[in-house]
Amino acid sequence: MFSRILAAAILILIPSLSTLGNEAESVMGGESGIYQRLPDATIHTTEGAVALSTLYDQSPLILAPVFTRCAGICSPFLATLKGNLSKLNAPADFRVLVFSFDPEDTPEDMREMAQHYELENDSQWIFGTTDQIEALTDALRFQSKWNEATRQFDHEALLAGVNAQGYIVLKLIGMQSSTDLGRLVSEIRGGFQVAFPLPKSDTLFTCFRWDPVTGKARPSLGLLIMAIPTIGAGLMVTGISAAARRRRKRAE
Repeated sequence: MFSRILAAAILILIPSLSTLGNEAESVMGGESGIYQRLPDATIHTTEGAVALSTLYDQSPLILAPVFTRCAGICSPFLATLKGNLSKLNAPADFRVLVFSFDPEDTPEDMREMAQHYELENDSQWIFGTTDQIEALTDALRFQSKWNEATRQFDHEALLAGVNAQGYIVLKLIGMQSSTDLGRLVSEIRGGFQVAFPLPKSDTLFTCFRWDPVTGKARPSLGLLIMAIPTIGAGLMVTGISAAARRRRKRAE
């Protein structure tokens, strides 16, 4: 009898666990490359060269890959990013690195782009190029493809939040609202994370742990602890139902 009750409780629980697992993959695995450390690429600006590690050691970063000849999403993307950042009124304790993934772009091209958005004198924004485009875009899992017919790159709009240790903590794909951007800023500044932090020595239980090697969210002990009330409720309901059936049989 007990085995049948336990099996019924597990059947009740499985859909919930499956949903949680899918949500974990959606939040984390859907944006591949998250919780990976960036390569220490050199960023070239009109003021000189600087290592990426130097930038994130100074403050968290938001990375935005673009190219200056873009006739598509880059312009509205950067304009929206600038506007949404101004709406946040967040402390300027992070920086925005706009870098080109087009090897034909130069630091001067990027300076002109900054001027177009009236950001050339804003110390929170950095516009530059890198010789390590492939290494950086691979780490970000940034997708782009050259279209010979249009002489343009087909690419996604991507924002990547990088914390002060150089890890990608959140990625936003597509045009984003100020609310989404606020979540990104909170993440890179070390604010509360809704789910799935990197393992820490002072974290006793988590429902899922992110494995940077496999790029998967794995169930952890916290998931079992969270499931105990569900299992208990399932056992109770099944037990009451079984007892009621036995009483009906005796009455007959």
